[in-house]
Amino acid sequence: MDARKKLPFSTESVDFIFCEHFIEHLTKQESISFLKECFRILVPGGVIRIGWPELSNILNAYFNSAPESWDTGNPESETVGDKLNDSFFLFGHRYIYDYQTLELVMGRIGYTNFQKVEWGKSKFKELNGLERNKEFKIHVIEAVKPE
Repeated sequence: MDARKKLPFSTESVDFIFCEHFIEHLTKQESISFLKECFRILVPGGVIRIGWPELSNILNAYFNSAPESWDTGNPESETVGDKLNDSFFLFGHRYIYDYQTLELVMGRIGYTNFQKVEWGKSKFKELNGLERNKEFKIHVIEAVKPE
């Protein structure tokens, strides 16, 4: 399935959507199209949960970390400059959202009830414990398609 295209689900047929370490691999326009498709397939009251490497985490690591304490998974990275570039480019990232920008984009699509939530925890049992990549600090947001 190519998530940059129309998703192969009927309109208003999905209760929950979860993605982790995905949205940052799309351009901003591709991610907007993807989020619109998710909105289309969610039932009213349906929830989307997104985990991504939030921009402020990356910048905080850059400004506040010693190179040896910031692991991007690239053994050739020696400096915080190397590691900052790894965060943006090494993994095929195309656009790194900050929370404010992602909420704005999603709000324009129609999502509501934005919640910053803890890694692996949700008030919805179906969305609990789904995140797998704990090595990299991510932010997690949940939002609802209004009824």
